[in-house]
Amino acid sequence: MRTPDELTRYLHEQIPLTRAMGLATDRVSATHVSLKLPLAANHNHKGTMFGGSLAALGTLACWALIHVRMERDGLAGELVVMRSEMDYTAAVTADCFGICSFEDEDRWGRCRRGLERRGRSKLAITSELETGGLRVAQFAGDFAIVV
Repeated sequence: MRTPDELTRYLHEQIPLTRAMGLATDRVSATHVSLKLPLAANHNHKGTMFGGSLAALGTLACWALIHVRMERDGLAGELVVMRSEMDYTAAVTADCFGICSFEDEDRWGRCRRGLERRGRSKLAITSELETGGLRVAQFAGDFAIVV
């Protein structure tokens, strides 16, 4: 299992935008990823966090958790977002956390069986974006895995 620093380095190397955004991994496990995004590097002309940065944060939190699970299970393959949707509920005026938790082992098992049988699978997953303990947005997406 990667440490938070290892996951941050991996994201910065593989997805260069994450370095420019100042993204860092707060916590990581097989069932939970929390990524931190600083307002200072992601603000808009109003001094609030840019919506595109928030969409990237929500996407990355889900992508990172699926990636960690694939590594845990020894699954090599391509992971891409197929569909995404954002709901914004409040302006972000401070650093923001993208939090993705996934404990549905039955659904993960179905995803793995699809990979084993067809060499590809799809997984729907969500993340919550929070600042100061307040939910400010939610990401929902479908990710494709192809081995």
